[in-house]
Amino acid sequence: RIWFRYTIEGSLATVLFAVGYTDLNGYAYAIYDDKSTPVWFDAVFVGDDQCDWSYAHAEWRPARASTYMTLEVRYDSTRNLLVLNADLYNAAGFPVPNRTVHFLVSRDGNSWTGFDSRTTNTFGRASTTYQVESRLYFRAEFRGDSTYSPSSASAVWPVFRARTNINLNAAVV
Repeated sequence: RIWFRYTIEGSLATVLFAVGYTDLNGYAYAIYDDKSTPVWFDAVFVGDDQCDWSYAHAEWRPARASTYMTLEVRYDSTRNLLVLNADLYNAAGFPVPNRTVHFLVSRDGNSWTGFDSRTTNTFGRASTTYQVESRLYFRAEFRGDSTYSPSSASAVWPVFRARTNINLNAAVV
């Protein structure tokens, strides 16, 4: 007889979920169908009059779906603020709602400081604002969770365009 137990990640409770017997090849099977949470499994043979007890351990983690993110920075002239919109999508291009996005800023593009975190809405968008300054680098990060892999996006403010020159010569006639 084999006892199958599991422990959900972060829990201290171990639960006996099945008792099985080995087949003719020495294998015992149990079905556990909650695929949403990392789980540790134990199989314990308690021993009998012919064999000592034995124990096996395995860990299962759900595969995380890929994500990608876009970051838009625009100027809101009515409030004199920069508006940052980070959009989080799964690999199929569908929005990923209810996930935390961290917003970071840098003045040199190397040293980053977090200044806000927001939750994506039903359209996968997390938005925040920042005071207008000179050249700034922004980054938005989704750090991943048990379902989705991490992703990030970067943007620069202001977006520099090519310089134009206008010459005006006034002639006296």
